[in-house]
Amino acid sequence: MLALGRALMKQPKLLLLDECTEGLAPLIVREFIRVLKEVQSAGTTILMADQNFRFARHLAGCGYIIDKGRINYQGELEEICSNEEIVRKYLAV
Repeated sequence: MLALGRALMKQPKLLLLDECTEGLAPLIVREFIRVLKEVQSAGTTILMADQNFRFARHLAGCGYIIDKGRINYQGELEEICSNEEIVRKYLAV
């Protein structure tokens, strides 16, 4: 949360997040989601790379499935979630 606060001090138009939930407790992740939704509502675009699909789906409008350095699939998040093959191959744990 401290790193997020520092990043937001200059009121950026674009916020880059890389594996921002790694090692965080579920309670903290829920709070993080709430805060990031507020950041989005204020007009900041968020670009994130994260393996935690459960987290990412709360914030993302579109997604890219990257495997071995190649984009294998891209689309609206609703479309990705409804594609059983993609979910089974790339997003199921």
